[in-house]
Amino acid sequence: EAPKGNSLGTSQDLATTWYNEAHGIYTEVLELRKALLPKGHPDLYATQHSLAELFEARGDEEAANALRQEIIDTYDPPDKEK
Repeated sequence: EAPKGNSLGTSQDLATTWYNEAHGIYTEVLELRKALLPKGHPDLYATQHSLAELFEARGDEEAANALRQEIIDTYDPPDKEK
């Protein structure tokens, strides 16, 4: 049986590994979507939002807020008039 002090370290290591994997995936998806989709496509904003949420979950509010601000600064809602 592993010592109790070691289980917390293992959980933290696992969380860090998951964060790093998720960060890599979101970053890769965002770059691919930027290359394939037109500027302002909703999927770009969705991926940026997910990445910002990941930053916040990890405790990096500065990066999360910077990405959220980028979304706000570039979002151009479609006209509702038809």
